[in-house]
Amino acid sequence: MPQEQYQLTDAKLVKQLFDLIETGQALESITVTELCLKSGVSRKTFYRHYSSTQKVIEGFLDNSANDFIEILKETPILCLNDFIDALFKF
Repeated sequence: MPQEQYQLTDAKLVKQLFDLIETGQALESITVTELCLKSGVSRKTFYRHYSSTQKVIEGFLDNSANDFIEILKETPILCLNDFIDALFKF
């Protein structure tokens, strides 16, 4: 699977999972089948990316943290205000 398609599938899964949570559904009650139907992603594809719906959240948080770390590497941080500015720009 090309990297771009892999990332698009990830984005679909994350968006739909957050949409389901936003409607008031508890993460523990969201099934892989439900997420796949809502995302238009097959179960087989889902399991190529993640082992559970919990792992979708973990992957999102890991990616976000890594993105923020990359921003910090590129941004000169001389004081706390610089860090706060970088955080809010993120």
